[in-house]
Amino acid sequence: MKDQNLPLLTPLIGREQQEQAISALLLRSEVRLLTLTGTAGIGKTRLAQKVATDLSKAFPDGVCLVHLAPISEADLVLPTIAQTLGLRDVKDHVLFESLKAFLRHKHLLLLLDNFEQVLEAAPTVVELLLACPSIKILVTSRAVLHVEGEYQFSVPPLSLPDPLHLPAHEELLRYAAVTLFVQRVQMVKPQFVLSEDNAAAIAQICIRLEGLPLSLELAAARSKLLSPQTLLRRLKHRLAVLTGGRQDAPTRQQTLRATMSWSYDLLNAEQQRCFRRLAIFVGGCTLEAAEAVCSTAADIWLPIMDLVASLLDKSLLQQSDRAEDEPRLLMLETIREYALERLVASGELESTEKTHAMCYLALAEQSEPELFGHQQRLWMNRLTWDAENFRAALQWSQTHQRKEHLLRLAGNLGHFWYMCGRFSEAMLWIETALREVAPDVAVSARIKALYIVALIASHLGQSDLLFVRAGECLTLARQNGDSRGFAIASWPLVHHLLAGGDIVGAHAQAEETLTFVRAHAPAEDSWTLACALNAFGSVALSQGDYTQAQHLYERALALFKEAGDLWLYGELHLFLANVYWAQGDQTKARTFLREGLTIHDQLGNAWVTGWFVSLFGKIALRQGDIPRARFLLEAGLKRHQQLGDQQGQALIYALLAQAAAREDDYTLARNLAIQSLETARTVYDSGSLILCLEELADVVAGQGEPAWAAQLWGAAEHYREASHTSLPLVERLSRARHIEQAQGLLGKQIFAERWAEGRTMTAEQAIAASPTPDRTSKTQTPAQGRPGRTSMTQPLLDPLSQRELEVLQLLAGGASNQEIALALVVAPGTVKLHVSHILSKLGVNSRTRAILRARDLGLLTDEYTVSE
Repeated sequence: MKDQNLPLLTPLIGREQQEQAISALLLRSEVRLLTLTGTAGIGKTRLAQKVATDLSKAFPDGVCLVHLAPISEADLVLPTIAQTLGLRDVKDHVLFESLKAFLRHKHLLLLLDNFEQVLEAAPTVVELLLACPSIKILVTSRAVLHVEGEYQFSVPPLSLPDPLHLPAHEELLRYAAVTLFVQRVQMVKPQFVLSEDNAAAIAQICIRLEGLPLSLELAAARSKLLSPQTLLRRLKHRLAVLTGGRQDAPTRQQTLRATMSWSYDLLNAEQQRCFRRLAIFVGGCTLEAAEAVCSTAADIWLPIMDLVASLLDKSLLQQSDRAEDEPRLLMLETIREYALERLVASGELESTEKTHAMCYLALAEQSEPELFGHQQRLWMNRLTWDAENFRAALQWSQTHQRKEHLLRLAGNLGHFWYMCGRFSEAMLWIETALREVAPDVAVSARIKALYIVALIASHLGQSDLLFVRAGECLTLARQNGDSRGFAIASWPLVHHLLAGGDIVGAHAQAEETLTFVRAHAPAEDSWTLACALNAFGSVALSQGDYTQAQHLYERALALFKEAGDLWLYGELHLFLANVYWAQGDQTKARTFLREGLTIHDQLGNAWVTGWFVSLFGKIALRQGDIPRARFLLEAGLKRHQQLGDQQGQALIYALLAQAAAREDDYTLARNLAIQSLETARTVYDSGSLILCLEELADVVAGQGEPAWAAQLWGAAEHYREASHTSLPLVERLSRARHIEQAQGLLGKQIFAERWAEGRTMTAEQAIAASPTPDRTSKTQTPAQGRPGRTSMTQPLLDPLSQRELEVLQLLAGGASNQEIALALVVAPGTVKLHVSHILSKLGVNSRTRAILRARDLGLLTDEYTVSE
C-alpha cells in the first residue's frame, strides 16, 4: 500500500521551524503518537498535512489522512479509519480485529485530523498502536488526548512584529503573519502591494488578529472592499467582520464565530460557565483570581483548577510562565471576544463584573503595604501584569456609582502608579474619587490618595494643588495618628519649599514631621522614620551643611534597606551622590550613581533613572566632556518629558544651556536658558533658576564675555540671597577663578558696575543681555535627541535601518550599551543585537572601526567623536 490521499498543498508560510521540529519528533523511535494542539484557526491541519507529505518517503507503506470532523461519536472513529484505508464489507464485531490485522505489519503514518470531538476514542487509538508496532499516528486536536505514550506539540501563532518598534515597511515581510496576509490579499486584489502608506495598518491588523492564519485569511478576503486602514478600524469587532470564508472550506471555518462555536459546543455546562466568566479578565489573570471570580455562583461544583486545566487542554486558554510568581492564564483576544458574547447572552455579565471589581479591590488593598517592604518587586510585577484588570475595576466602580469602592481602589493603587511614573492615570482616577467621596468616608484610603496627588503635583509643577492636597493630608493624618501618611505628605511639601527658597519653612516642616513620626510611628516602622530623615537631609543639603546631610541620608539609606524598600534605597543613592558631587568628590558621586542606577534597572523603574542619568551628565559637563554630557542630559530630558516632570526638565534645560555655551552656540544657549527659566518659574524652582544663571555665567566668562558674565552672576546672587541657599563647595573654587578672570579682562570697576546691574535684573533680562551677533547658530534641537537621518542614501548593499542609525550615532557620541538602552527605551540586549548588526553590515569588527567606516561613508558628521 503506497497510495497517498493527501491533498495538493499551496506553499505553507512561516512554518519551517515547526515543520522541522515535528518531523524530528516523528522520526524518533520512541515517539509513536504525536498530538498537534492549538486554538481554533491556528493551522494545525495544514501543518500536519505538510509534515506528512514531507515524511511520506520515511514510511514504506505511505501516509493516510483520516478526516474526523464529519463525525461526533467515538464509536465511529474505527469505522472511519477502516473506510479510509479501503477496508470494505467488514462486520462491526470483527472490525477492530480486522483493522489490527491489516496494519500489524505496515510501516504507515496515520494522520487523524480533528480529534477534539471524539476524545473518548483515544484509548482505542492506543490499543491500535500497541497491536501494530510499525505504525505511527499524528493527531490534530484542539484538546490533548491524555493517554499513555502521547507526545504533545503546541502549534504557535505566526510570527508578528513588535507593535512598539515596527520596522521599516520593506522589513515587515520577514514576519510570517504579514506575508500570509499580503499574499491572501493579492489573491483577491492582484494589484495590491505592501507600501510605506499601508504598512503600519497591515502590521496592526496582523497583531490584532494575533497571528492566527484563519483570521488573517478571512480578513484578507475583506480587502477586496476595504482598505487596510478601514479594515483595521472595523476589527474592533472581529467576529462581525471575519466572515465569508472559502466555499470549499469546512462550514466551521467559513466564519470566525463558527469556528469558535465548534469549540464551545464541545464543552460541558460547567466548562462553558467557567470559560465565559474568564472572559471578564483583561490581559489574563492568576489562577487565584480565576477561582475568586468563577466560583462565587453556586452553579459550579467542580474545582476551578480542574476546569481551568480542561480549558488549557482544549486550547481555549494559554499559560504564561513568569519567574518568581505563579503562572498567568491568558485568553487570545479573538477567543475572548467570543466568550464575552456568550457571557452577555447568559445574563451573567453584570454579576461577573461586580465579582471581578471586588476581587481587584481586595488585591489592591492587599498589595499596597507590600510596596514598602521586602516583597516590593514581586508585588510591583503582579500589579503591572494586572494593570488592565484594575482599570476595568475602576471603570466599573465609577459607572455603577460605587464611590467608596472607587476611592479605596484608587487610593491603594496610588503608590504603585507613582512608582511606575503613571502620573496622568493616577491624577485622573484619584482626583475623580476625591471629588466624589465625602471627607469622612474611607479615611485611610483618602490619606493615601491625598499624599499621592501631592507627590505627583510636585513633579508636574502644580503648586496650588500640591499645597491644598498636602495640607488636607497632614490634617487628616494628624487627626488619625497616621505617621506614614504624615511623613509622605510632608516630603513634597519640604522639597517645594526648598525649591522656592523658603528654607526656614522647609526646616520647620521637616522638624514637625520628625517629631510626629517619633511620637506616633511603631518602633518597628523603620520606613516611616527613614522618610522623615530623608526630608531633613534635603534641608541640610540646601543649607550647605554637607556633613549633616550625609549623616541623615546614610541613616535613611540603612533604614530603607532594613525595611526592604529597594525603590527608595536606590533613590537615596542619588541623594548621596548629590552630596558628594557638591563637595567635589566626583569619584564617590559616580559610584553611588552607578549603584543606584543598577538597583532601579533591576526594579524596571524607568522614570527615576532620568534623574540618575542627568547627574551623570552634570558630572561629564564638569569634566569638559561636552558630547557625552549632552547625550546623557538629552536622555534624561526625554524621560522627564515623557512623564511631564517639569522640575526635572527645568534642571536639565539649564545644564544643556551651559553645554551649548561651551560650544560657542549662544543662540541655543540663550533659548535653552529661557526654556529653563520659564519651566522653573512654573514650578517655583529657584534652584534651577539660579543654576541656569550661574552655570551660564561661568562658561561665557571663560569664552571672553566678561560683561555678560558679571550681569548673570549679579542676577544669580540676588536670587540666591532671596532664597537663603548657599553655593556648593564644588562650585566655589572654580567660581572664584572665573570671577577673577572676568575682572582681569573687564577691569574691576566696570566689572562691579555690570555686577550691580545684574542684581537689578530679572533672570529673563540677564539672559537677554547675551552678546550679539552670535558667533554661531547651530540648528541642533537637544530636546529631541539625535534621530537617524531618514532621507540618507546609504552606499551599502544592506543599508542600516532607522534604529541602527540611531544606535550608531549614539555609539559615536561615546555612549555605552546601557546608556543607549536608556536613551532609546529598549533593553540592553536589544542594543547589543543592533551593534552586532551594525558591525556586520559595515564589515568591521570593533566599534571604533565602525565609526570610522561610517564617517567614510557619510553616515556620520564630524561632530561625533570616536570612542571604543
